[in-house]
Order: sequence, then C-alpha cells, then structure tokens
Amino acid sequence: MLEDEQTNMFKSRIHLLLALCVLGFLSTVLLAQGFESEIRAFEQADLASPPPANPVLFVGSSSIWQKAPKRGPGGARLRAVKSA
Repeated sequence: MLEDEQTNMFKSRIHLLLALCVLGFLSTVLLAQGFESEIRAFEQADLASPPPANPVLFVGSSSIWQKAPKRGPGGARLRAVKSA
C-alpha cells in the first residue's frame, strides 16, 4: 500500500513538472508572437535604411538610455528576445 502511494505521488510530481514545462514554453511563444508586427516593421526599415555595420547594443529599460536611439519592441522582456 505504501509503495502504491509513493508511486502515485511520483507520477503526480512528474505530471506537474510536465504541465509547468508546457506552460512555460507556451507563454514564451505567445510573448514572442506579440512583438511580431514590430519586428517585421524593423526589418522593412532595415531594407530602406540599413543599420551600421557594428552597432552597439544597449540592453535595459528605455528610460535609462536617454540619448541612445530607441529601437526595440515596447514592453519586451528578455525571455521574449531570447526566444526569437
């Protein structure tokens, strides 16, 4: 009886872990899709006026970079950028 309870507890934990993995993956995919139109607009702008050869990448809140050109999807989080 104790062995059955341990097996059921193990299975429950595996199911919970799998569910969390699926939810994490789906949230990342949906978050990245939310910025798709903004990224496409940047790609079109790059065709008309290509960016410099070796640009500097600023990462952080746009409120920090007062004099830096602001070019990025609004409200993006690092996990959305990493998944793209």
